[in-house]
Amino acid sequence: MEVGGQDHDNVASAAQQQYLARVKKRVRRADLAVLSRLVGLQTAWGVALLAGAAVSLVQAIESATALSANGARWITALLGFVVVVAQGATQLLARTSGVVTADDEMRRNLARERRLFECGGAPYGDAVDPFALFVERAEAELAKHDGHVAAYSAALLRNGS
Repeated sequence: MEVGGQDHDNVASAAQQQYLARVKKRVRRADLAVLSRLVGLQTAWGVALLAGAAVSLVQAIESATALSANGARWITALLGFVVVVAQGATQLLARTSGVVTADDEMRRNLARERRLFECGGAPYGDAVDPFALFVERAEAELAKHDGHVAAYSAALLRNGS
């Protein structure tokens, strides 16, 4: 059947491919968000640990060497600043952990749905219109994710922590 000079099946297929590409992009963004938060937390923890340990080391070196007391104070103050910034970054990232949990759940569920759809697994194997079922299930997952994020954000703003 021709629709506007194009085969209807090709139009549907192009629309399906566009939808699948958008779902894939959403999963990639969630993957990146989860990974960047994990790297950010690990980095902040590492910096805080190293800078905190270095404060004691600078004090010990000052006592054992001719390092001037003024120089040691500046280094200690700078390291203390780094510790505070790293701990602040950790707290900032921790405040948004609910969003990361929702992102992680959404990306896993959408990836699973796509795999099931592409291989014709249950529930898609018996479906009259597998793509329509995939869209329905993917949109339900996206709505669930958006609801979690909205609720978490509202609670965060309401509680201030």
